[in-house]
Amino acid sequence: MSVLTVDLGTSATKTALWDGSTLVAIARAPLATSHPQPGWAEQDPESWWESLVAACAALRLQAPAAFAAIDAVGCSAARETF
Repeated sequence: MSVLTVDLGTSATKTALWDGSTLVAIARAPLATSHPQPGWAEQDPESWWESLVAACAALRLQAPAAFAAIDAVGCSAARETF
């Protein structure tokens, strides 16, 4: 069973591809956080998507067969953003 895990963090989207309990590939793509006022932190939802696409594209290059056979996706994100 191939599983794609995704972590949308404060500075990068991190992805990992697993075959059972074996890590097959790992990739990351930058994610910008802006601070428009003191104490504020914001991210553009479009940049989440762009970062996710870039990280997944890197995984696909590393392990094309496993990427094509993904059975499940698990996601986590900073706080309650999703």
